[in-house]
Amino acid sequence: MELKTATIFIIFTGCITLFLGGWSVKYIKTYGSKAFTALMLCISIYSIGYGFELSSKDLCEALFWIDFQYLGIAFLPAFYIIFAFRYVGRNSILTPGFYISVYAIPVITLILQFTSPWHNLYHYNSSLQITECASILHFDKGPWYYVHMAYINFSLALGSTLFYTFLRRTAPLFRKQAAIMLAGSVIPWFSLLAYLAGVTIDGIDLTAVSITLTAPVWSIALFRYRLFDLSPVARGFVFESMRDCIVVLNLEHRVVDYNPAAGLIFPELTKKSIGLSVYTILKDYPEICRLLTQDETGYGYINMTKILKGQENHFKVHLSPLLNLRRVQRGHLIMVYNVSEQIRLLDEMHKIASTDELTGIFNRRHFIALAKTEISRGARFGHKTSLIIFDIDHFKDINDTYGHIEGDKALIHIAEVIKKEIRDIDIFGRFGGEEFVILLPETEVESALKLAWRLCNALAENTLEIGKIKKTVTASFGVSGKAITDPSDLEKLLKEADEALYRAKNSGRNRVETCKTSS
Repeated sequence: MELKTATIFIIFTGCITLFLGGWSVKYIKTYGSKAFTALMLCISIYSIGYGFELSSKDLCEALFWIDFQYLGIAFLPAFYIIFAFRYVGRNSILTPGFYISVYAIPVITLILQFTSPWHNLYHYNSSLQITECASILHFDKGPWYYVHMAYINFSLALGSTLFYTFLRRTAPLFRKQAAIMLAGSVIPWFSLLAYLAGVTIDGIDLTAVSITLTAPVWSIALFRYRLFDLSPVARGFVFESMRDCIVVLNLEHRVVDYNPAAGLIFPELTKKSIGLSVYTILKDYPEICRLLTQDETGYGYINMTKILKGQENHFKVHLSPLLNLRRVQRGHLIMVYNVSEQIRLLDEMHKIASTDELTGIFNRRHFIALAKTEISRGARFGHKTSLIIFDIDHFKDINDTYGHIEGDKALIHIAEVIKKEIRDIDIFGRFGGEEFVILLPETEVESALKLAWRLCNALAENTLEIGKIKKTVTASFGVSGKAITDPSDLEKLLKEADEALYRAKNSGRNRVETCKTSS
């Protein structure tokens, strides 16, 4: 069969569309790419088939090629609608019922086209007009032909509306991409309307010509703007709804996009920020700027504290490269996670593990840990350190007479009185039962002795209600102190203070004794 010159362009552009569909197969696992591939295949079948139809030598050959075309024409509007919904992220509408309704008219159209010799529902009275330019097939149109044409017009109008709506609300990162998709959708629509109105050249269907122009137009979106590398669907479903902050940068560290959560943390980010350097927008956050400039690998993280709504919030800032499907870096992602709740829980757990549940002061284990750290520091610098141990007088009698609840009140009372009298650097803990201990860093034993007497008097002067009776709770104190020279000196201080405590108890209680060897 000899191809006429006028039809070569149509077949050639159809082949280009077929190539574009084949190229998109490499993205077949990407959301929306299957519908795009099927759409390109339908367009190429339509265009190539129509090109051969225009070069037909007789009516039988022309009818064969029009049947071939309808393998693509029938399903073209269905795949276009599906692709448009997937591209703009309207995934919720793509239900089984939706697919049935979308494919119903194409299936009926294909059946009626193949069975047209037996009825007049689609077309009839076919004839072929052979000219120097092309072979033009003429036929009378049946009622279903107009149903199919209406469906094509509806699909083009729906797709164009979806692309236009998405174009208005999408982020700048996808705006050019969406504009190209819209432009490619409008071209065949006007050609189809011109054909239906009879405004064509020698009766040639310009739709087959113009629809192939969508292929090179959409190829710009596919190759230049990475249609399937950076999908707007991901943004629609994930990006906008993420509670964590995301800022998208290009390779030049210019702001490309950001989600609403980022706007809450960084009010400096506005629509005017798009395209500007992140160093200008986030100049008040030098730690983030340093992270971007110092980390050559593209990965890194820092901790950041910021006041939001009058409360201190803690954030972990991550930097990671933004890669496309071929693992080529296209930009950077700044991800900011609010870890305030985790830090609060860790602080709470630390408090539970380190404090005495009843009195709120350090428990024995945490006191020992802090005391060892302080003793090690004192050993390095030869600081004098003192230690006080005191024990509540006749505490067993309180428990036996008034009960353990009243005994707990006495322990709380003792801790509150002592905390008011000691320094912030002093380490105060409950050593066990009714016994308490205080480590006094950089304190000579004489000063510790004076403090112990002040504490003893403070307890004696403060009364509390026990069993509906106001009662004074006293304590006996033992004091030790020395110039620290070795980390093991903590054990010596505890032993010497404990010996002094027993002397105080044996000497009548409610008094202070010091270790004779303390210096």
